[in-house]
Amino acid sequence: MKHLLLSTDSIDPASLIKSISDNSCGAVVTFFGITRADSDGNTVLHLYYEAHEQMAIRVMNDIADECQSTWQTLKNLAIVHRLG
Repeated sequence: MKHLLLSTDSIDPASLIKSISDNSCGAVVTFFGITRADSDGNTVLHLYYEAHEQMAIRVMNDIADECQSTWQTLKNLAIVHRLG
């Protein structure tokens, strides 16, 4: 299963992990990026992410396909990126 999503809503890590978990798999691997407190000595007050949605989904799909090709035993994969 491949799940790709761009969302303006908060991402719930527990729900996302549950959606891709499979009893026949022995692991779930995750990466969650977070905002740094500062950048080059300046305090980060906020971030705003925007995307050309069709292009972003296409690139996310390419990344997912590469993962599935590299790790052929990969059962489920989710790529979720928050916008806003």
